[in-house]
Amino acid sequence: MSMPSLPAVLAVNKFHYRLGGVETYHLGLIDLLEQRGHRVAAFAMQHLRNEPSPWARFFVSQVDYADPRPSARLRAAARALYSFEARRKLGALLAEFRPDVAHLHHIYRQLSPSVLDALAARGVPIVQTVHDYWMVCPSRQLYLYSRQEMCYRCKGGKFYNAARHRCVQYGWLASALAALEAYLARWTRIYQRRVSLFVAPSEFLRQRLIEAGVSAERALRLPYFIAAAQYSPTFEGQDVLYLGRLEVEKGPAVLIESARALSEVPFQIAGAGRLEPMLRRRAADLGNVRFMGQLAPEAARQALQTARLVVLPSTCHDVAPLVLLEAFASGKPVVASAVGGIPEIVRHGETGLLVPPNDVTALTEAIAALYSIRRVARRWGAPRAITWPARTIHSATTRR
Repeated sequence: MSMPSLPAVLAVNKFHYRLGGVETYHLGLIDLLEQRGHRVAAFAMQHLRNEPSPWARFFVSQVDYADPRPSARLRAAARALYSFEARRKLGALLAEFRPDVAHLHHIYRQLSPSVLDALAARGVPIVQTVHDYWMVCPSRQLYLYSRQEMCYRCKGGKFYNAARHRCVQYGWLASALAALEAYLARWTRIYQRRVSLFVAPSEFLRQRLIEAGVSAERALRLPYFIAAAQYSPTFEGQDVLYLGRLEVEKGPAVLIESARALSEVPFQIAGAGRLEPMLRRRAADLGNVRFMGQLAPEAARQALQTARLVVLPSTCHDVAPLVLLEAFASGKPVVASAVGGIPEIVRHGETGLLVPPNDVTALTEAIAALYSIRRVARRWGAPRAITWPARTIHSATTRR
């Protein structure tokens, strides 16, 4: 008797290279599914940094939302609302690859909701992992970039506030476009009509989906996973490590101020982003801060091995940062902001310390306490304290 074949999966994300946590999860899940025997096809946007894919000929053309030219902005705006190119090319892919299910991640702007229609036309059931707050917030971060503060002004569908307060980083036009995109999704209910199941990696995000009108039965909490076997726990590190994007909402500027107050403690800052030039200027007179740039996966794992602790000073409602799981798998305790889904991962006083966001004093004191008491850092980073997130996440993923 022959065994039934495993479901074929279409993995859809606008970026197909390791830009951040979403892409790390997207590409890692493709690898995991293929290792388990699934056939997987990818659909994304063309980009020079893309991972190789036999399906790249179907990827949509690249669009740059930072291009200041009026014509480029007009094309980008039209594509964000509905991309006929994405619908056409995905249809061509589906004619060749017939998936049993489509797993979507980020599709807005570069791909647009048109991919939902292309999948529905072929009768392909859709599961979407939601990685940010796009259903309730046009900036997608519950964050007002113009004021650099957490924001709830659009709660209840009041998306006009996005344009009014210029919540998106690229200015008023981009903010107005984001508001229009949010209104269209709300008015047409295209996501609620097309997506069978929404997956949230934190309960905090799941509750935001329910607030946006998704029924509790269609909103599943399924935490992220990492390949824990790729990490080697060590307990003799010397550095305080920041590993992530250098963007304002991640709080690296707050960390620089803590480094200034802790001049005897070595800080390593690994990552890249728009805030990097300013951060380098601000830390130019500090002898205890080293910028490592964007690290490849193996180099990032090595940086985790040589750290004593990991710090994540987010000033936004971070959903479920993968760096926390990577820190635990490396045997490192964490100092992190008590925002978003972070308290669901970090056990205060057991695997790390939680502090209020944007509080330099609290962050500095927590780093100093955990760094100076080596036996506490070692105990909190020990395997018995770190296995629960990885084990829970791996088990939940394999049961899916």
